[in-house]
Amino acid sequence: MNSGNANAATGDAGMQAAQQCAELLAREVGCEPKEILLASTGVIGRTLPVDRIRASIPSLVSGLLPTNIELLAQGIMTTDTVPKIASVEVSGAEIAGVAKGAGMIHPDMATMLSFVMTDAAVPHAAVSDAQVRGEELPAIGLRAAAEDVRFEARVRREQRERVE
Repeated sequence: MNSGNANAATGDAGMQAAQQCAELLAREVGCEPKEILLASTGVIGRTLPVDRIRASIPSLVSGLLPTNIELLAQGIMTTDTVPKIASVEVSGAEIAGVAKGAGMIHPDMATMLSFVMTDAAVPHAAVSDAQVRGEELPAIGLRAAAEDVRFEARVRREQRERVE
């Protein structure tokens, strides 16, 4: 995932840049490009800076540690004022999530990206089935986003009031 560049509304050039980034990362971690899930947030209308991403991948991969979830949450912040992290242990497995957003683009619009990770041994079929059925995780994420929108709006309102 990257922050600062949405790679949206970029046409074929954006698709090619995304494919290149997936290939570069796959090569570095030793998997197939189709196993890489890309996510971007930030400025719309600009393609990914593939050369900068290429140069950063080795140090980013070498810095991957289970204890770096705080860095992950901070790294995806754009207009957020606080990192958003949640975790729980269930039957000996850790489930953790990070989110960014919902930064106000317009008074009636917001964005959110969230990522859930676990060290549980979950069969691929079970994960795929849960995604198709739309289990509770999206609803939990939407409730968290709604709370975040209210929090961000309150913080901005208080900041404006202090200035006035």
